Amino acid sequence: MLSNYKVIKISRRRKAEKNASYIVQKKDTQIYDQIKVPQNEICYEIGDYVEKKYIDCLNNEKLYKDYQKINCNEKLVYSSNLKEIADFIQESNNHKDILRKKLLWDKIQKEEQNPEHTSCAGKKKNDLKEKTICRCMYHHNSKNSNKSICNNCSLEPKWRNVSRDVTILEYEYPTTKKYENVGGMDLILEYKNQIYATEIKPENSNETLARMFAEILTYTQDTNMLEKENFMNGRKANPAICFFEGSKQHKDFRKYKSELEDIMNIICKTISVFIIKKRNEDKKIIDFEIEYLN
Repeated sequence: MLSNYKVIKISRRRKAEKNASYIVQKKDTQIYDQIKVPQNEICYEIGDYVEKKYIDCLNNEKLYKDYQKINCNEKLVYSSNLKEIADFIQESNNHKDILRKKLLWDKIQKEEQNPEHTSCAGKKKNDLKEKTICRCMYHHNSKNSNKSICNNCSLEPKWRNVSRDVTILEYEYPTTKKYENVGGMDLILEYKNQIYATEIKPENSNETLARMFAEILTYTQDTNMLEKENFMNGRKANPAICFFEGSKQHKDFRKYKSELEDIMNIICKTISVFIIKKRNEDKKIIDFEIEYLN
């Protein structure tokens, strides 16, 4: 069955590859999407209307954060995604449950889960992956962590927090219930007596701001367990994103804050933005500072 989405650009189509990518536009709107289609099923041309099964929002097989379009860097789609997220946020001002309905689902695998972060197991292999960075940023700087493990850990580089007014309270903190395809909040930060549940991207990440915004909005729909932690002191967790200075996400933020100022202002009233700045760097340790950006 055909959808009301029409191909406006062939984003990528190569004979040697399994899938082809297309940019599509919803009829009579400024809503854009990106789809991937197996080339052995069908080959679309510009002007063709595509089948519904290829449009994520017309199916219930993925969470919004995992839609193909959300991590698309094509400017039309990127801008459309940011506007859609801003629309979700504005709609939530009048309908409190709208974000949960649009972003989360009831595919629950476990009714309750608890983080086990009393100590770090150390690391034998060096990497700059998101989880490794967040784990080290917490344990290497936490008063509650066993420093003998840090001293004997072979991870290089390690991460030393020299932030003046941002404290890392936890990392990889899960939602209360375990949902299918829902991860944890990368870092729990305290800044000026406010708590921020934060989505982090490493320096070499190509992910979009839309993906980051969608992820943290999804994860912060279920923070009941987090809010019971002693360090919360009755406070709520505010959604936030955090990227490295000079990263793709940093450049995108400056670009779209300028080009889509009204849309980005709506988003940033709900989702705070932090930036990680390296103050001193060598092979063994990186001094970093987290600053509030917006």
